[in-house]
Amino acid sequence: MTTHKNVGWARPEAVTHQDQTTGQNDWLELPIEQVADVNPRIDKSAIPDNLPVSFVPMPAVGAGDGAIHVDDTRPAGEVKKGFTPFLEGDVLFAKITPCMENGKMAVVPKLVNGYGFGSTEFHVLRPKPGMDAKYLYYFVSSQSFRGEAERYMSGAVGQKRVSISYLKQAKIPVAPLDQQKRIVAEIEKIIEDWRIEYNTERPHSSLADRTPEEYARLHRTAGIITADSNFGRY
Repeated sequence: MTTHKNVGWARPEAVTHQDQTTGQNDWLELPIEQVADVNPRIDKSAIPDNLPVSFVPMPAVGAGDGAIHVDDTRPAGEVKKGFTPFLEGDVLFAKITPCMENGKMAVVPKLVNGYGFGSTEFHVLRPKPGMDAKYLYYFVSSQSFRGEAERYMSGAVGQKRVSISYLKQAKIPVAPLDQQKRIVAEIEKIIEDWRIEYNTERPHSSLADRTPEEYARLHRTAGIITADSNFGRY
């Protein structure tokens, strides 16, 4: 699981320029529904009932880290009704409190037989041509977007949700696809640099003022923990 600090959301200076030939800014601010299908349907009748598919309950999606576990499988016939369908490359967005506030969002990886079903508390965003899935994920999972979405949640206390209408109309800054990919690369470099610093350079009082790597190495040598133990590492 990869956990990271919240990198926020801003358009890097390197990609907020005007086109030199037209003088026009090459960014657009568009409703999400213009760049992604929200809760798209799939033809469930085309999926054999006995076909194993990935099953993703809410706990299988990490809070604020983009992690998603898709190894759990169910026969399609058991989950075609009553669960949310999605495909590889979709973005899952938890709509209910406190999962939304905690950042339970992820890009769907390779699925068993190409199909996934999960909690009904997920909205599904399917990027349209010209929209990078990771770019969309980093935007909707950003603290600023979640904070704004929280203001518009509706429902009873403890059961508040982000509506599909809000998600469709929420605005996203859209750059050309190549710039989206550069932004994603910049974000992921920030996350990786932070992970390395957290694990190898920053002492933690809870680990006797050692870094997670030092602590794990010390106790692994003593035979106290195994090679796959976490002990505070991200």
